[in-house]
Amino acid sequence: GLTTRVAALVCLGRHAEAIQTLRRYEEHRLSLLSASKLGMRDPEDWRRRVNFFQNERVHASYDKGAELVKRFLFEGDLSV
Repeated sequence: GLTTRVAALVCLGRHAEAIQTLRRYEEHRLSLLSASKLGMRDPEDWRRRVNFFQNERVHASYDKGAELVKRFLFEGDLSV
């Protein structure tokens, strides 16, 4: 869902659009985090769990977007 969309935009170099996508969810950030139930205490654990791609290049590309979503969910940080 959200992480995949943001990761795709980041991989395409469309960082501003990725940030804009996250801004749409800003009001619901905490509810999104609690709904995920993945690594709520450990942001890095959450990031590892959502990135299930095994191909190294795809995994690394997806991880860039997952890092941005992790910072948004856990810290409220929308910087690139």
